Amino acid sequence: MTWGPRFEHDETRDLADQIIHHRFPNTRDMDDPLSLSWAALPGIGRAVKRVREAARHKERVLVVGDADADGTIATAMMVLILRNLGIETSFFVPNRLTDGYGFGIEGVSEAKRVGATLIITVDCGTTNVETVQMAKDSGICTIVFDHHNLGAKRPVVHALVNPKVTKAETCFQDYVSASLVMLFFYALGANKIGDIKAIPGDAVNEEMAKLFWALSSIATVTDVATVLEENRAILLRGFTELAVTKNPALKILKDVLKIPRPNYHDIGWSIGPLFNAPGRMGHPDTVVKFLTAVKKDGVGITTGITDMETYNRRRKERQRRALPEARQAAMAIIGRSDPSVLVVCGDWHLGILGIVAGRLADELKRPAIVLAKKGEEWRGSGRSHGGLDLHKVLEDTNLCKFGGHSAAVGCTVRVDALEGFVGFLGGAPVAPEPPIYYDAEVPFSEIHSGLLSRLTPLAPHGPGNPWPSFVTRGVKVIQASSTHYNCNGLLIQGDRPFRFESRHSLKPKDVCDILYIPRFIDAHSRRSILLEVLDFQPS
Repeated sequence: MTWGPRFEHDETRDLADQIIHHRFPNTRDMDDPLSLSWAALPGIGRAVKRVREAARHKERVLVVGDADADGTIATAMMVLILRNLGIETSFFVPNRLTDGYGFGIEGVSEAKRVGATLIITVDCGTTNVETVQMAKDSGICTIVFDHHNLGAKRPVVHALVNPKVTKAETCFQDYVSASLVMLFFYALGANKIGDIKAIPGDAVNEEMAKLFWALSSIATVTDVATVLEENRAILLRGFTELAVTKNPALKILKDVLKIPRPNYHDIGWSIGPLFNAPGRMGHPDTVVKFLTAVKKDGVGITTGITDMETYNRRRKERQRRALPEARQAAMAIIGRSDPSVLVVCGDWHLGILGIVAGRLADELKRPAIVLAKKGEEWRGSGRSHGGLDLHKVLEDTNLCKFGGHSAAVGCTVRVDALEGFVGFLGGAPVAPEPPIYYDAEVPFSEIHSGLLSRLTPLAPHGPGNPWPSFVTRGVKVIQASSTHYNCNGLLIQGDRPFRFESRHSLKPKDVCDILYIPRFIDAHSRRSILLEVLDFQPS
């Protein structure tokens, strides 16, 4: 794998200043992120007017969401908004195991059952043209809040609130659905559509506003959205609100997990999996009920957390069994045909296919789609690798139904179309493997606590805003011990030693060039620097 610098490093200038300036040419953006504007969102004005009308006429509304963390969080937020307006509101989250993905016929049937005259979809609906028409034919109006890519046809809805309807120059493109709902909340608080261009300092319901910032930050992390511009602003304020939240559900959750001030890593590895697990395991209502529980319902909140933990344990067990089987099948496929995009089929739980696809794509360095049979269809999920736009690739075939975005898709393939689907993807254009980028090539002597402290304000780190990384050449491995999962030990260059850890196996006495991320670690009341070695090459 090749390495490449993110920018041209000038050795005569301060290293930290150069890295900060490259990430944030206007340093104000680092300390005072862009204010969010709901006015630029397409369809937001029509959505606000229609919901106000529903409140005036005492209509019943059904909120239909997706089963993942962003979808269930956004569903809960929309339910809270509508009930706060005095609207009689129900919700429906399709069971992925029985109903499939997105806004389907089951959602329309539920709307009829509860007598809803308005359906609001969140995190789904953009590509569900036929279902929207079915609702319209039944006299039910539909509003869509979604961030997924547009299909060949757009649904005929009252309002399509999706940033991808417009150009990136006029509207931030990478909001998650929970953030769209939060902006809708602020838009509802305006006295007149269009008279407030940015979020006001005080919301109509300050307590709800603080909760929504916290929830939007959780959704942004769990949906692996870019940590840039508006999303970075959401994370910075959202993490702050999450740390001091008075919301009973989030307070109890933090206490149970022993995470008083959750950060990006805590959400990605602890909170996020709990919010995703119920939908994966066929119990998508769990998160919505947990987040919409009334303040005094401590038992209901505690039960919700217990249920989420139970579903997450089941998810881990299913994943533990499926991954080796999928890996073995993938290796056999590569040995036979070396396809551009892997398609792996097996008898696995539908809820863990996306995780397995992500692991295969990461390990085997190519996009992967993992499918399981459900009746006369193969259903599953795909994850991209190497910059290939998987959504765009699938746009060129009629052999499947699909939705999602460039990096992740959900799809359904008829049994009789599977062979053609596999052949089509096997010959898809191969995206060149991108280099691993680093910020500067430096000796160990330039890696110190002062540098790391000055780079701390660049956080939070995630897609689009990675941890600062460096290359150092001529590094000697002094100690190294490996386990099944990683390698750790001691490195030295010049007279400067560092402890390291890596997914790669380094051997004592090796002399190599390394690409790494230096991080602070605190242990035994002492702060030191640990190098996370991302890659290495012989010197």
